Amino acid sequence: MDNSVPERCLRGDSLKDDADFDIVEDYNRTLKNENKKTWTRKTGVFHPSALSGCKRSLYYDRIGTEPKEQIPIDLRALFDMGHAVHDLVQSRLKDVGNFKAEVTAVYEPLDIYGHCDGVFTDKDWIVEIKSVGDSTFKSLVRPKKEHIVQAHCYMAALDVPRCQILYVNRNNGSMWACRIKFSNEVWEGIVDIINYVNSCVEKNEPPPKEPSHFWCRSCKFAYTCNPYSDRDEKGHLS
Repeated sequence: MDNSVPERCLRGDSLKDDADFDIVEDYNRTLKNENKKTWTRKTGVFHPSALSGCKRSLYYDRIGTEPKEQIPIDLRALFDMGHAVHDLVQSRLKDVGNFKAEVTAVYEPLDIYGHCDGVFTDKDWIVEIKSVGDSTFKSLVRPKKEHIVQAHCYMAALDVPRCQILYVNRNNGSMWACRIKFSNEVWEGIVDIINYVNSCVEKNEPPPKEPSHFWCRSCKFAYTCNPYSDRDEKGHLS
């Protein structure tokens, strides 16, 4: 075949799998298959990104319960977009100077373990990147509470008492950086949460269930928690 002439195109050839191959279907299958991969994230610790969430989930994480991902494909796709935004912003920030990305943050007294998005070592600034949709971005007047809690874990672990939470609009790339300083009040709240969960671990009694359609549908411990098992036939908690 002469590659300089698009013979099949000019002839109008039909290929075997014209109707069989759907790229969206195959792509979604790859997203679904992510749930089957071996869990690699550290267990038995408190992750900063989870401390504002369900305490029962924190309990399972703390005692080392086997995580089993069940992230729906729509949410997985959204996570992928967020990771892509993180990678792009981090690569750009490296050109600013003395920026280290994905810095391990460990605070052993409370068994906090995580990775912050970055640190400007010469400027003493922690950076935490959050990608959000257009409507959320436009409504921001202050950083979200869960992001403040997460940032405080990194600040304490790295002993850098300030952080810029960088919100990135997924729709158009607009950015807004909110500066926060370490707050003892916020930190005490974090300590209270961890102490409570640890007390449940000591008693071998998981915290009460916190059923939430938004969170439970993607929770890696839903299989053992059975968040809605206490509901009656009408869907009310008993």
